[in-house]
Amino acid sequence: MRYLSVFKRLIAFIILAAGSFVSAQQSDLQGRSELAYAANIQLEFLASHQSLAPGESLDLALRILPDENWHIYWKNPGDTGLPTKVEWQESELLSYSELDWSAPYRADYQGFINYGYYGETYIFSSVRVSESAPIGQPLRLGGRVDWLICEEICIPGNATLELEVMVSEQSVESPWSSDVAEARDQLPISLGTLPGSYRTDGEFQLSVQLPEELQGLEPVGFFPISQKLVNNLPTPVLSKPQDNTLLISTENALNPSDYPLFFEGLVQFENPQGVQFNYEFEVEADPSVTINSSSEPADNLPFALILIFALLGGLILNLMPCVLPVLSLKVMHLVEENDSGNRKIQGLAYTAGVIISFLVIASVMLALRSAGESIGWGFQLQSPIFIGVLVYVVFVLGLSLSGFLELGASLTRLGNIGAGISGPVSGSFMTGALATLVATPCTAPFMGAAMGAAVTMSAPLALLVFATLGLGLALPFLAISFVPAFARAMPSPGQWMVTLKEALAFPLYLTAIWLVWVFANQTNTDQLAVLLGGLVLIVFGIWLSRINTRGKRWIQVTMLASWLLALSVLPNIQTGGSQQGIAKVPYSDQALASALTNDQAVFVNMTADWCITCKVNERVALQNSEVEELFAEQDILYLEGDWTNADAVITQVLERFDRSGVPLYLVYKSGESEPEILPQILTPALVLEAYSS
Repeated sequence: MRYLSVFKRLIAFIILAAGSFVSAQQSDLQGRSELAYAANIQLEFLASHQSLAPGESLDLALRILPDENWHIYWKNPGDTGLPTKVEWQESELLSYSELDWSAPYRADYQGFINYGYYGETYIFSSVRVSESAPIGQPLRLGGRVDWLICEEICIPGNATLELEVMVSEQSVESPWSSDVAEARDQLPISLGTLPGSYRTDGEFQLSVQLPEELQGLEPVGFFPISQKLVNNLPTPVLSKPQDNTLLISTENALNPSDYPLFFEGLVQFENPQGVQFNYEFEVEADPSVTINSSSEPADNLPFALILIFALLGGLILNLMPCVLPVLSLKVMHLVEENDSGNRKIQGLAYTAGVIISFLVIASVMLALRSAGESIGWGFQLQSPIFIGVLVYVVFVLGLSLSGFLELGASLTRLGNIGAGISGPVSGSFMTGALATLVATPCTAPFMGAAMGAAVTMSAPLALLVFATLGLGLALPFLAISFVPAFARAMPSPGQWMVTLKEALAFPLYLTAIWLVWVFANQTNTDQLAVLLGGLVLIVFGIWLSRINTRGKRWIQVTMLASWLLALSVLPNIQTGGSQQGIAKVPYSDQALASALTNDQAVFVNMTADWCITCKVNERVALQNSEVEELFAEQDILYLEGDWTNADAVITQVLERFDRSGVPLYLVYKSGESEPEILPQILTPALVLEAYSS
């Protein structure tokens, strides 16, 4: 009985201890999410408060713990890598600020410069509770976190992290408040826009007038926040010719993106005691810099001036080589129209076609931006499919102007595209829509500033700006339609119209060549060949229409089939890099099995665009003349698995060889079914030895 009593007490103690442990865990999680464990990394959210009054804000910290020697990336990752991203959980009662980042480290990895973090790292957002939040309601904060963590290999990952905050009459700090506050104190101080400028002539030069509190400090480091504008490899040179002036100079990027109106950077200062301070700032572009004015903020320009810019931009757009031929055709058609009433109706129809088309494109763009996409005017040109359609349209228009393709029985029909649908009004409307379509690759002066301001406005104001832009594009034709003096000033119809029509074909051919070049950069040589084959099919169909003078049905069917085949290849086009060096074949289990069945040697490369080790290995070991000769001599099949985007097949291969990330290199010798796994740091000698042994 005595032992039974002791046993009961022991059980009771264990139950109480377990209850105490669970309670401690629950208390421990107030203002804190659960800790997420993934390959070589741990993450959690910490909140400065566990309850918050309506209308007040808290600091939400994403605490990241990479394993030793592993790193994640800053908001500007440098030459390779991807920054950590957070997709916040949607709630009408919560609003999140943009992420605030601590100062990064600079790492040189065989000529690739990365900006990122080793060890414990905090990324912040300020979260505000709506004033309409009811007292006593619990709110879930957090969302999905995506990251890329690298050492010798790079592993992408994601996790959904959430914590609960109670809405109360008074805000109450969480147990982690001091940790969050201490980490936030390490964030760079924002100086806003400083007097100064940046230049790009010769080299990248930045001059900043320092505020008084920084004049006694020594600059020791600089990180560009604006991406792809400077060459990250050279160490920036920092100097202070005067106490109140900071000069920063480095090399321009090899292929810089459009220069913005403002350049953002982070500079590190050190006091005489060796304590470092981090400051973020921005400076305006020097007048000598050709800027991408679409980055100009809306509040820098009065709305009336924005509308004037839009009108002028649309007006000048008529002179662009992609628009002028279409406008000229329509004007030549108008010269042959004797009825002033018909001229006015067609002018209004053309204007409606232009403006409505602009509004459709703008509406799609604004809807995508509101969904979180970072796009602007010309966003559709990021799609190789749309580029392919434009190539077809511009090329066919060029053929029509050259006389190879007659869109109608006379010059009048040629200038009235679409008239066959339901008459000249419909034709004018369709011509306006076509003018907008072919105008999308072009940007005119004043146009960038107007559109850059428009995308920062509310939807109604933004659509008004785009409608004004369309009005500017349609204005010359509208003026000729309504003002008799302009119509009388036009030359009388004659042979000059035919000559001008044929001459205008060449700007369209040049536009088509440029679009083909853009398409080639977006895809690869295989898909470029498909597009060019589509052009041949279109010309073949046009040729059939020219020889089919007797209206034979089988020729008509063949003509239609060739055009449909040309269009059918476009939906299958995808982006992809051009092929150079060793011929690459996309990895598949079937391709590998087929090669092994035929006793062919195979080299498998599992890679990704964001994997710095992969890119270095490919440049050092695979883009090597001896390795290329070896692959050619031994007829080695090069299978490349691209893991840049999620791919279940490649993931299965990695798991099969106990790998959680790329790179992975597999050497299959001729006649052997089991591969040799090469080290993750690849050299030409390793590849040569693997196939020669």
